[in-house]
Amino acid sequence: MNLKNLKVVFAGCARDCSSFLPDTIKNIRSYSKLFKESHTVIVENGSKDKTKEILNQNLSENDLFLFREDLTRLPNRGQRLETARNIIIETIRENDKLNDCDLFIMIDLDDVGTYRINNKDISKAVEFLFSKKENGAVFANQLGTYYDMWTLRDQKYCKNDFWVEALQFLIKNKNLSEQISKDNFMEAKKETIDKKTFSFNVNMPPILVESAFGGFGIYKMKNVLNNKKKYKGVQNIEVISKDQKKINPLFNWKKKRMEYSMGLFVYYFGTKKIYENVKHHTIKFGDKYKEHLEDIFENKKLNEDISYYLHRPTATDKSMAPKGHDCFYVLVPVPNNKSKINWSEEGLKLKDLVVRKMEESLLPDLKNNIVEDFFLTPDYFEKELNTKYGSGFSIQPKITQSAYFRFHNKSEIYNGLYFVGAGTHPGAGIPGVLSSAKVLDKIL
Repeated sequence: MNLKNLKVVFAGCARDCSSFLPDTIKNIRSYSKLFKESHTVIVENGSKDKTKEILNQNLSENDLFLFREDLTRLPNRGQRLETARNIIIETIRENDKLNDCDLFIMIDLDDVGTYRINNKDISKAVEFLFSKKENGAVFANQLGTYYDMWTLRDQKYCKNDFWVEALQFLIKNKNLSEQISKDNFMEAKKETIDKKTFSFNVNMPPILVESAFGGFGIYKMKNVLNNKKKYKGVQNIEVISKDQKKINPLFNWKKKRMEYSMGLFVYYFGTKKIYENVKHHTIKFGDKYKEHLEDIFENKKLNEDISYYLHRPTATDKSMAPKGHDCFYVLVPVPNNKSKINWSEEGLKLKDLVVRKMEESLLPDLKNNIVEDFFLTPDYFEKELNTKYGSGFSIQPKITQSAYFRFHNKSEIYNGLYFVGAGTHPGAGIPGVLSSAKVLDKIL
């Protein structure tokens, strides 16, 4: 097969690999010369070294380097790799030049990528790939011990995830309350990892496997695009200790790393004046919206540049207030109770601020026209409604706390235990909570 008739996309994920990246990019450029047309897609995230600088210095016409700082919020490496690789695939799907290529080559951008594969081996691998219709991909061997057991799946060498087997072996040989000793680790290594330590001679014929990688994988592009499955870097497993107690690591991990939504300051008031020009729903943003969000979620403090939602039900239904009167509530996002704000003092101050802000923009002479009022703070949500930290919407609807990473509707630990509400799938708000009930109805 003549590689000069083929178009290829090289791809990889980069994070703190500046000491290897120049040589790896040099190798990619060299491999690219073998093909008719070559493109490179790299997703970088959270590098503290010179990785970004090196990528920018080496950016060429057919390169697409995506700098995704948002992935730093993902708590572990497996999740970041999972998301980055899925971003690469979706980028190719949406780009006609990229998805028109014949080959997709995923390459590790760390020290593995610095190893230069000779041209004859690449040509031989591609020729084998296209020798049979059912071949979907070919993967690199390694000199000496084959190291990438995490991705290897086949019936002879590695039927299951050997890291999972090692964890399950460790836990089943100790009581839940006991610490894992060095002897436990050594025994687990002997019984699981050592039994899956292999070397494959370079002269061996290709080995049929269900999946592999080894730092360099060559895929038929059509197989990549037709595959509906996504990369998965995490999994949910159950382990049972010697004293028969179940542990679900993913559930415990979710519970510990959850970030909770903002708190709410809700002010209800009635007026002896009718504000005809105010609609049923009104949202007002402060001048520094980004800084306001940072104060809520990061700095956990109040500021005067508030944003708010104003609800006036009498705009639709006059019976909501006595004749000649009006009624409202205003909702202001505030830090939740992890902030340690003393709401018995700050509540009245915030009420006065909210009234002043509304007087200035929507409700003239409001203070003098209020006849009844009361307000609720995160203290009410925490003490009366029993929400964690007084949060208004349970856990935050961020990417790492949505879909599979949110608490499931069916317990991951106890049979017969199910969940509905804002903190479970699909999310908060009345539509989300009602949808969680519909989901549960289908499960049951």
